[in-house]
Amino acid sequence: MNFSTKKIISAILVVVMMVLSLASCQKADEEFDYDDFYIEGKSSITIQVGETTFLSFVKPDGLKGKEKWTSSDESVAIVVDGAVKGLKSGTAIITVSLDDFYDQVMVSVTNPKDNTGDNNNTGNNTGDNTGNNTGNNTGNNTGNNTGNNTGNNTGNNTGNNTGNNTGNNNGNTTVGLIGTIDFTTTDHRVSLSTDKQVWTNGNVTLTNTVGDNPVADYAPIRFYPKSGVIIECQGMTQIILNCDNQYKDSTGSLSAAAEAAGATVSVNGETLTITFSSPVNSFTMTVATQARVKSLEVYGTN
Repeated sequence: MNFSTKKIISAILVVVMMVLSLASCQKADEEFDYDDFYIEGKSSITIQVGETTFLSFVKPDGLKGKEKWTSSDESVAIVVDGAVKGLKSGTAIITVSLDDFYDQVMVSVTNPKDNTGDNNNTGNNTGDNTGNNTGNNTGNNTGNNTGNNTGNNTGNNTGNNTGNNTGNNNGNTTVGLIGTIDFTTTDHRVSLSTDKQVWTNGNVTLTNTVGDNPVADYAPIRFYPKSGVIIECQGMTQIILNCDNQYKDSTGSLSAAAEAAGATVSVNGETLTITFSSPVNSFTMTVATQARVKSLEVYGTN
C-alpha cells in the first residue's frame, strides 16, 4: 500500500468517526426527557415580604451548561441562582431554563401578619367604638359578631364581636386562600379509572371525567378534548390554575373553557385566574383541547 492510499484511508476513517460521534451526540440529546428537568418541591409556594427561600432543580444526566433563573415580576420577587426573595405582596412566576429545557414555580408574596394593635376585641366591645376600631376591622375579632356591627364597624358596635370580623361584618367574610391541590405528585389523587379521576385535598375536590380519550394516569394532571372538569369547594370566589404549556397551550384551552362556562378569566403567563361574580360551591367546564395543570388554588369566603 503506497503513501497516498494510506492518506486517503486515514481521511475516510476520520470522517467516519466524526459522523459516528455526531450521531451519538444527537442520540444522547434525543434521549433527554423534558420531564426530567424540574424544580424540586411544589409548583407553587408562599413567602412573606423580606423572606428568602431557596429553590433547587433536577436536570437530565449529560445535560451540560449553566442554568438561568428569572422572575416574571421583579418588583414582587427576585431570584439569583435559585434564591428567591419577596419584595412586596403579589404573585411572580420563577423560571429556571437551560437550552430548550425549563420549569416554573409560582411564588405568592404576602405581607407579614401584624398581631399588634387595639383590635383584639374578645370582650363585649360595648360603646361608640368610633376610635381605633374604625375601618375594615381586620384584626383578631373572633366570635359571633351579633351586635349592630353591619357597616364598616364605625357605629354602635354592641355585642360579643368575637368572630372573624374581616371585611364589612355583614355575613360572609372574605378570608383569601381556602384550599389547594398539588397535581405534580399523586398524593392528592383518591381514585382513578379510565372514566374518571378524583383529586382531593381538605375541602377542595377536582373531578376529571372522560373525553375523547380515556382518563390517563399522569402527574401533572392532563385533560383531553371534551374532558369534563368539576371543581368543588364551599364559597369559591376565585380559582387559580398553574398550568403547564410545555406540550399544549393549557392556559388558552382552559381560558376558553372557563369563559364558555360563564366565568371571568385573566391570564398571566402560565397562571390562569377564574373569577366569579358571587360565591359558588361548584364550577364545571368542558375542555376543548388538551391541557395540563400543575396546581390549583381556591380563594373565597367562609
